[in-house]
Amino acid sequence: IGVLGFWMMIIITYGPQMEMNTSRISVFFAAILVFYLAFDVAKILLAKQLKHKLIPANIYKIKRVISMVILIFGLFFILQGFFPKEKEMITNKLLPDTAITE
Repeated sequence: IGVLGFWMMIIITYGPQMEMNTSRISVFFAAILVFYLAFDVAKILLAKQLKHKLIPANIYKIKRVISMVILIFGLFFILQGFFPKEKEMITNKLLPDTAITE
């Protein structure tokens, strides 16, 4: 059901941008399918090369690194939620040309 909803959202979002032209939408979806196929083949080839290196100790290390990255990003987003004014102030200092003046 989730996949069906996703593709319906894609059609609803990008269909009007392509003037609901059947050939344009078909090319769009064909390009997406080709990309997915190529990406999956690349993942399979990479998995075959890494198979002998993925011992339990290395898997544990990779999971720890990924967990730390997710934790850092989570804390970053939580802090942005608690301190929205400070986020805007920092953004204005780092990117003064994009500052929104009210």
